[in-house]
Amino acid sequence: MLRSTPLVLVIDDDSSLRAMLSMQVQHCGYKTITANHGGEGIDIAKHELPDLIISDYNMPVKNGYDVWCALREDESLRDTPFVMATSLLSTSGLMLGQMSFLPELRQDPFFRLVSKDEFNFYKTKALLKEMLALEVQA
Repeated sequence: MLRSTPLVLVIDDDSSLRAMLSMQVQHCGYKTITANHGGEGIDIAKHELPDLIISDYNMPVKNGYDVWCALREDESLRDTPFVMATSLLSTSGLMLGQMSFLPELRQDPFFRLVSKDEFNFYKTKALLKEMLALEVQA
């Protein structure tokens, strides 16, 4: 169930990217909490039950896929919209090298894969609106 002001968990091991994305989300009118890596993100998600999670893919401790798997195993977080942001996407297409799990993720209606290069205020606002609408429908 959505709060009056949705809570978005931002997980990224790069402190400057984490701060920038958190600020963009806040400028869109949402509350944010942050985590330094996937392991911490899982713990925070289980405690705070955010309305949306935005996670980097390539992180120490647990990567974005590990986070997604852990959350999908938790009944209270299973349907939480999840955005995986990665620099492994390029304008010429997806670099699939280490992302063989994509078919499984693409079947999840609560999942989106986006390029970190695409995060700007307008695209972030549209993405948040789209993903939070998914939770309302669930």
